[in-house]
Amino acid sequence: MMALLIWANVTGIALLAGIALAAQLEAVRAGEDDPRLLDSDDDGIPDRTDPH
Repeated sequence: MMALLIWANVTGIALLAGIALAAQLEAVRAGEDDPRLLDSDDDGIPDRTDPH
């Protein structure tokens, strides 16, 4: 049981790390330094998609 839990934890970490790496590589390919969207007013909606 412990081995299964450790395997699931390591798999989850590897999956999240892979997604983060893919996002960073896509941002570099698109010419952006940072793949995160800016949110200057902390409302949880990125500035690019915020209608206000």
